[in-house]
Amino acid sequence: ILTKIINKGCTKMNKPKIDNNIKDVIFEDLGNLGDNEIQVILNELEFKTIALALKGTSNTFQEKIFSNLSERGVSMVKEDMEFFDSVQKKDIDDAREEILKKIYYLKKNGNIVLKK
Repeated sequence: ILTKIINKGCTKMNKPKIDNNIKDVIFEDLGNLGDNEIQVILNELEFKTIALALKGTSNTFQEKIFSNLSERGVSMVKEDMEFFDSVQKKDIDDAREEILKKIYYLKKNGNIVLKK
């Protein structure tokens, strides 16, 4: 799903617009990307954004993301996640959309390749 949405966005839109109803499903599809792609994406993000986006995701997905961060990065993201204990769904959605837009631009600029 992620690849289809991002590929569609890269060919048909100047700015990606992600439907709120599918944002959660698409975000967890990031776990299906290769480690290299995930690392490129994570290196473009602030720890706060990653922490917010990870709220409410499965442990398996979180471990996939953590495995692509440095020890310091994992520590900072986990600390931020504890700090954001009671955040609004809108804040989580905004963080996820920011990540999806980053993926769109990284793909558009040739920094990452998403397989179909």
